Amino acid sequence: MSYLREMADQGYRPDAIGPFHCHMLPWLLRQYNVGLGETVLDIGAGQGHGLLPLHAAGWHKLIALDRDEENFELFRGRFGIATLRCDIGRERIDVPDGAVAAILCFHLVEHLQDPANLLSESRRVLKR
Repeated sequence: MSYLREMADQGYRPDAIGPFHCHMLPWLLRQYNVGLGETVLDIGAGQGHGLLPLHAAGWHKLIALDRDEENFELFRGRFGIATLRCDIGRERIDVPDGAVAAILCFHLVEHLQDPANLLSESRRVLKR
């Protein structure tokens, strides 16, 4: 069973996003001047708890990156969110250098044996 199915079985699903994500994530991006037309990358997008509230708040240059493609059809088909399959523990992100204004990364670092690739790839793709 994939980790996303385990999460869904525990109630952590795209249709069950709480107020913290819905209110705080857009607020944080506005506080850091991440415009609606800028690209936001969610590394370990999982069930979409980072990207779906941003989409609802008007951000549409969103990228869901995950090693499990289970929710990719939902992200692309229903929300028009770009998707990338990547094992961030060891693979390069298929995004050009400096192309991303903000990165979301929830509940991921603690699952990586060595977060060095996550950190170096995040630095590479972020705008400076």
